[in-house]
Amino acid sequence: MEDLWNDAPRRAWRSARKKLGLAASADVAVLAKMLKATARMAEKDIKDAAEHAGLRMLTTDSGLQLNQLIAAYAGHGMGLSESGSECQTSAGFPGCHTVIVEYTEDAILLDGRPLDRAHDIANYEDDIRTSFDLGSRSSATEEQVRDFVLEYLRKLYIGYTKRPWVFPEEITVIMTGSRDSVGREEIRMAIADAFSLFGTRAKMLYSDPEYVAARGAAEIAWRALLEAGKKKEKIEL
Repeated sequence: MEDLWNDAPRRAWRSARKKLGLAASADVAVLAKMLKATARMAEKDIKDAAEHAGLRMLTTDSGLQLNQLIAAYAGHGMGLSESGSECQTSAGFPGCHTVIVEYTEDAILLDGRPLDRAHDIANYEDDIRTSFDLGSRSSATEEQVRDFVLEYLRKLYIGYTKRPWVFPEEITVIMTGSRDSVGREEIRMAIADAFSLFGTRAKMLYSDPEYVAARGAAEIAWRALLEAGKKKEKIEL
């Protein structure tokens, strides 16, 4: 108990920094920078590595590799219709305001933007936020998870809060990660409360959190192969 009391100033300082959008500490900032650099390097080299291994690469229409937000979106059967989007943003543009919440024992990751079709998207690093202090095996409270999500929404949708006539009335929330972590009802309620405090409704989708992104990626890959086959037939004709 004494150790927890003595550590309170450090934890309060880390919490205050995170609420300001800063890294919890200088060490965290350095580590985050290294992780981002590693991720960018992996994205650049994966194509050459696959080619060297004799693997066929499938990309989206933008020429980029599929990310988890789009894969999970397709895994729930959204964005696959060729006739158009299933919904419109409140600004009248096609697409569903969507946020993915990946929640595991070690971390929470948020990524969101309006989505139309599951094959027409690019990567936006500025839309992603991660915390390694709020995983389900940590001592973080539901209120801390709620505040983390709320802060993310305020940053992501700052344009909408300044223009209430295009404020999203509903946001689709796709939860992925470990089954045990996502299965915690109190965490799902905390996340839904964050959206409510922000002033919108959360349409929560959390079935098959461990596999839904893989299912969506497989569906998109199958469709890409069919389309590639059709193009090949046209060329041969």
